[in-house]
Amino acid sequence: METVPIFEAKNKLPALIHQVEDGEGLELTRHNKGVAVLISKDMYSELKNDSSFESAFRQFRHKYRDLYNTEESQELNQVLDRPRQNDEGEEVDLW
Repeated sequence: METVPIFEAKNKLPALIHQVEDGEGLELTRHNKGVAVLISKDMYSELKNDSSFESAFRQFRHKYRDLYNTEESQELNQVLDRPRQNDEGEEVDLW
């Protein structure tokens, strides 16, 4: 990603906007330290969509819920439905 100092970006913002519309984003810097990113609306929309693993996994589980919605899988479903914790976790006997 190209870097541009803020003082320079201020003077050529229209040209930088055209540049990000055509491709990759720009990192804006202050005193050689990254402080912001300029990206196109399309790139922002892609990033805004939640494409995290958790979201994809939940969509998968919803789509194929009939396959795992059996009595044997209820314990696993309870574990998967709990909010994620930041501790070391817990042992789960899957067999």
